[in-house]
Amino acid sequence: MEVKTILYALAANSAFILFYVDVKNENVYYLPIQDYFIANNPEFNKLNTGQKTISVHIPLDNILSDDDFDLQEIAKSVYLDGPSKTLKKYRSC
Repeated sequence: MEVKTILYALAANSAFILFYVDVKNENVYYLPIQDYFIANNPEFNKLNTGQKTISVHIPLDNILSDDDFDLQEIAKSVYLDGPSKTLKKYRSC
């Protein structure tokens, strides 16, 4: 994924989700970018190395379904930089 796209996603207050479609198996996988970088804090360091792209890994159990509670919760989240420039996730009302 391009670093400039990741930086754009991390600057967004609302969820920025990457979708990957496996056409052969007819599955759609998703990765909330902000959640990925919150859970993998060392990945932030890779954003400042001058690389143009970074590999992100979508968990195999992040499969889109008709009634996806996890995605509904992500959609209700707000992401903000904390006082120490750390990304924080908040649940909006």
